[in-house]
Order: sequence, then C-alpha cells, then structure tokens
Amino acid sequence: MRLKRVLTIFTAAALTFCLLGASLPALAGETVVEIYAGAWPFTGSIQGKVTGETAAGTVYPVAGALVTAWRVERPPAPPAWGVWGKENPPPGIAKRSGGLCSCTWTTTDRDGKYRLDDLPGGAYVLTVRAPWYPLVRVPVQVVPGTTVTQNVYLQKAYGAVGGVVYDVYDKALLDRATVVLFSGSDCKPLLKGKRLKWKDWELDLSGDLSKDDQEPRLRACGAKVCRTDKTGCYHFNAPPGTHRLLVVRPGYEPVLQTVEIKMQQLTRQDVGLKKVPPPPAPAIKLQAQKKWKFNQKFKHQKN
Repeated sequence: MRLKRVLTIFTAAALTFCLLGASLPALAGETVVEIYAGAWPFTGSIQGKVTGETAAGTVYPVAGALVTAWRVERPPAPPAWGVWGKENPPPGIAKRSGGLCSCTWTTTDRDGKYRLDDLPGGAYVLTVRAPWYPLVRVPVQVVPGTTVTQNVYLQKAYGAVGGVVYDVYDKALLDRATVVLFSGSDCKPLLKGKRLKWKDWELDLSGDLSKDDQEPRLRACGAKVCRTDKTGCYHFNAPPGTHRLLVVRPGYEPVLQTVEIKMQQLTRQDVGLKKVPPPPAPAIKLQAQKKWKFNQKFKHQKN
C-alpha cells in the first residue's frame, strides 16, 4: 500500500512538472489580449464649435447643427481573442471599430459646441448640416489618446422659394408642372410666346420639357428644375438675390416671373396658369350661285 501511494504521488508530480515546463516558454513570450471597441488609449475625440454669419455680417453660434464623423478607412477587425507577441502587437488593435457603425454623429448645443468621443484612430470626414446653410465637409485626422479641435465656420447662407401652381379660372391645383429657377444676376431669359430666349440659345416650350429632353440644357445653364407634386407645390433652395421663375405645363400658357429671395427666409410665390384657348372653328360659307337659286325660288313661291 505504501509503495503504491508513493508511485501515485510521483506520477502526479511528474505530470505537473511536464505541463508547467511546456507552458512556461509560451507564457513568457506571448500574451492573451482581449480586443473591444472603445478601449483607451486606442481611441480619440473630436471637438469644436460651429458658427455662422447673418445677413448683417455678424458671427453667431449655430445651435442644433448635425455634426457627423465618417470614417474614411476601416481596416479589417482582428478576432475578439488572440495570442500575439509582446514586442509585436497587431496594428489592427488601434484602428478597430468592431461592431460599430462607420460614422458617429451629434448635435451642437446652444453655444454651438460639439464633441465626438470613442473614435478609433484614422482619417475621418467631418460633415456639418445646419438650416439655411449648404453642407460643409472637413477632413480630420484622429490620433489615439488625443482630442482634435476642429471649428467650422458656415457661410453663404441661402434662402428658399416655394408655392403652388394653380388654374386661374377654376383654382384647381396643377400637378406635373415643370418649374425652373434661373439664378444669377446675369441670367435674364425672355419669354416670347412659347419660346424662351437667352443669349445664344432658344428653348421651345410648346411640348413637355421632360419628354423632349430639354431639362439637361436648362441645368447646363445653371438653372434648377423640379415638378409640382399632387398638391401643386414646389420648393427651391437658392442664394439670396433676384431670380427668374419659369412655370410650364402642357395645355397651359407658360409664365415667367421675377422673384426676390432673402437670406434665411422662405418666399411664397404662387403661380397661376391660363389654359391655351382652343382653335376657332372653321366658318361655313355658301356658294353665291346656290344662294341665288334659293332666293329666286323663294320669290317665285311668294308671288
């Protein structure tokens, strides 16, 4: 019994020593690392302030602006668990955005300030959207463990024009009407009958502009084109200034109006269209010889 117990203890000790001896080199040269999104210091932050300019030229903080950071390069994510050497950590750890969307967004506060945290290091495109301002894109490089300050200045605020297109006689709202907005002080087309003339080109408005492939010519001149919806409504965003508004619909006479757009304001411009009058019916003329015979016969019966 004593010999059997000694052999059992010796065998267990030998197995334990073998297992520890085999695993020591691995534990000394490698380590197990858990990777998860948002691990400091592999992420950085972007902060800043969004300001705009009024019509008087005064700079003010823009509240409620939508700020979005879009990641330009997204390297392949490593496995959630892995074994790597201590002197050679995988480069994907600092760039990983595993399980997260490639964009992060927030809105500015009343002071126009914003902050985006937990961004993996790399290149980003910062987009800012605010009412009455065009979209702004800014490239930003995020360094892990640091905070990048990126202020955004919004300029060239625009206005808007919109309204309804209706029939002048029965006040019915007209859908599928083509509305064209000519921007710029040098763009002053003239309407002569059913032909639109400006500089060296001429446009026939007697047909449907969408079917006659005339819209590309209008857009090439810097004009904006849209169609009224089922309620007869249309809408354009445009820079402040004087513009020309053209409304065309098959079966109606075209209308060209002047509209004044102000900065950060919606200008209401309703347009009434008149139906094209139908062509006159051809007159019926009697031949002179038949009329003479009829009169002679009538006189004979009278006598």
